[in-house]
Amino acid sequence: MAIEITAAISTFKAALGIAQVALAARDEAKVKEALQDMSERLFSLSQAALAMAEKNMALQAALTEASANHAEVEAKLAERGSYELAEASSGVFAYKSLDSSKALHYLCQPCYDNGIKSVLRKDAHHDGVVFWTCPAEGRHGF
Repeated sequence: MAIEITAAISTFKAALGIAQVALAARDEAKVKEALQDMSERLFSLSQAALAMAEKNMALQAALTEASANHAEVEAKLAERGSYELAEASSGVFAYKSLDSSKALHYLCQPCYDNGIKSVLRKDAHHDGVVFWTCPAEGRHGF
């Protein structure tokens, strides 16, 4: 009977060892599966982060361009504010310089409204009549 108990204990120990090995193998497989899952998620996260970085760069470029455009528009507005539409001579309207530090001059109104800064030339004829000529567009003479 002692031999049977020893054999039973020995068989039980062997079964327990096999169960522990099976459990370790199963746990190792689960660990490997979990690591594989985490690696896949990390890869997906990296891809998403890369896509976000590309979007960020595109937005940054658009912001830089918009800021440059804004500065250009602000400068044009500031310059436009230094002129007023005034009568250069009877019935002739042009943009008059308001900046007292510069010589008084007039800009051709149609040209300036189209973004061309053309200073009118004053021509006085022998009969005292004053004519204004646009150097950019001769047909804008007044």
